[in-house]
Amino acid sequence: MGPLPFAVLHSVLLHVRHQGQGRLDDLLACALSLTLRIQGDTGSHLDPSNGKAPHPDLRAGVQRLAPMLKAMENLACVSVVAAPTGICFVSRQDLNTIVESLPPACIHLEIDTRETDVCTLDGEKRGTDHICPFVIRLLPQLVQLRLRTRTMCPALFHTGVDDEDPLRVQPGNLSGHSFLRMPKIRSLLGDCGRAYVGNHRRCGADMVAA
Repeated sequence: MGPLPFAVLHSVLLHVRHQGQGRLDDLLACALSLTLRIQGDTGSHLDPSNGKAPHPDLRAGVQRLAPMLKAMENLACVSVVAAPTGICFVSRQDLNTIVESLPPACIHLEIDTRETDVCTLDGEKRGTDHICPFVIRLLPQLVQLRLRTRTMCPALFHTGVDDEDPLRVQPGNLSGHSFLRMPKIRSLLGDCGRAYVGNHRRCGADMVAA
């Protein structure tokens, strides 16, 4: 079977789910591109500590999606974007789950939260609220990257990391470091501005308060 657009593949999956996991994995491997649109209204699902929280359905959806992403071994283009209307907060931990599940074939990545990314509601695994080191892991394979989030580490594109473990990033520390190796990159756009969620901030020791 040749490659299928994901829109077509999704329709096919609805009819073959009963045929077993092996067949499902074969079809997932045909996906070449995927767009995830974050949309909806947080409604009453707010964190009393800061007034912002991701919708619980979004968290559940990401957890279901993660193993499917890993099975999409030919997935080359991924776009995770917030809908242009309304506000739906997304947990950085959920974003990291998506990024961490992307296959080596992914060479085009777009993440645009319109600065609606926030810390996890439950306060667990605070280290996974730092999205930059997860993106760093993909930089050597990426041809195109567009990143717009509420916080962004100044060291994102610098070697303030351990060569053996890219997740051991040193947020904000640029002294004595050179640029990270990005041998395939052709287009790079990073934006950490202000939309309507509040002042943008750098990732750092106090980023859990963002």
